[in-house]
Amino acid sequence: MMKKQMMKRVSCLVLMMGLCLLVSFGCGQARPEGMPELVSCTLVLTQEGKPLDGAQVQLVPKAESERTWSVGGVTDAAGTVQVQTHGLYRGAPKGTFAVVVTKTRSEGGRSGNEHASGGMQTRNAVIYTLIDKQYTDSRTTPLEITIQGKTKETLELGPAVKEIISSGDDA
Repeated sequence: MMKKQMMKRVSCLVLMMGLCLLVSFGCGQARPEGMPELVSCTLVLTQEGKPLDGAQVQLVPKAESERTWSVGGVTDAAGTVQVQTHGLYRGAPKGTFAVVVTKTRSEGGRSGNEHASGGMQTRNAVIYTLIDKQYTDSRTTPLEITIQGKTKETLELGPAVKEIISSGDDA
């Protein structure tokens, strides 16, 4: 008898915890008004045939009238990015997009005082772009993707580069 009561209490406790979690986290984030239907979009980025890790990817609609929603993500170690809209909603709107890719690295320098933005300033650091500059601007990138339904594409960025974009105390 005592064992049944204990099981009943444990079951009620588990049920209550589940309900609390459901209420706390909700059933998912409500999409903003006017957001178009989103479809799954996975991109794999390679450079010199190898996965490109840590690159920022932005899909810029070709039609200026469709540039309401930010679309993109960051590649993982396999060069894969699961595209999101506004950084919260999995998928991308249907349409044709210029694919913009950026990746930078900072070398040298030493930590300075905390910057007003909350980050640390570095002195004498050199910042390099690791992507050919043509890919870093929606007007010059040769990469384009059309999304009509579930999409998975591999995009090759060609040879690796290391060009200075900022040096020393340029800030």
